[in-house]
Amino acid sequence: MKELSLEPRQTQIVRLVALGMTNAQISRSLGIQAKTVENYLTVIYQKTSANNRTELVSVLSN
Repeated sequence: MKELSLEPRQTQIVRLVALGMTNAQISRSLGIQAKTVENYLTVIYQKTSANNRTELVSVLSN
C-alpha cells in the first residue's frame, strides 16, 4: 500500500474494508464518525482509481 501513497489512517480503513466491515463498523472500531469514514474512502478511491469496495480490494490485492 505504500506504493499508493496511502496515509496510515487510510491504510487502516482499507484493511478493515478488506475484512468486510461496513462504514458504521469501521467508524465504531476507530472511534470516528461514519461520515469521516466516507470521506476517507472517497480519497482512497481517488488514489487507487477504484469505484467501489470490491474494486478497491481487487486493486490492492494485485
